[in-house]
Amino acid sequence: MLLLAPNATKLPVKSAVDLDTSDDADDARDRIQIEKINLEVPFFTGTADSLEKGAWHRYPERGDPVRGGNFILSAHRFRIAQDPILTKERSPFYNLDKLAVGDTLRIFYKGNWYAYSVTKIYDVKPDAVEIEAPSDEAKLTLYSCTLSGSADGRIVIEAKLR
Repeated sequence: MLLLAPNATKLPVKSAVDLDTSDDADDARDRIQIEKINLEVPFFTGTADSLEKGAWHRYPERGDPVRGGNFILSAHRFRIAQDPILTKERSPFYNLDKLAVGDTLRIFYKGNWYAYSVTKIYDVKPDAVEIEAPSDEAKLTLYSCTLSGSADGRIVIEAKLR
């Protein structure tokens, strides 16, 4: 089972979740880039099906980089697949726990780049809906299940626009 973990493979494969800044000028997808954990993943609004394509922009009416508010992105932490490469693609937030306060990340949203700094990292129970609450404060909220699964809880990363 450990052979299928997302960070077990170091194969140089181009995928939807590999950091590739060389194509930034030609890539118009809304996406998140976190260089520290070698992540580039597109995000989508809509239903939970968005999680199968990348990250899910939850409750877009509650926030985004332009309007402020609580800009919420969630993605799978660990989804096993037939091979290590596909497992990595299906597990974009696998290394979210490697982030630290002060780390930077970038969001490409509607044609513009926005830089954020991590301000807070914490765990919550699976029913902690307050992490998605509307906010007068402009912030980015990233979250995913713990590696023990959705019944165990969530890891939450909050960041501020720089």
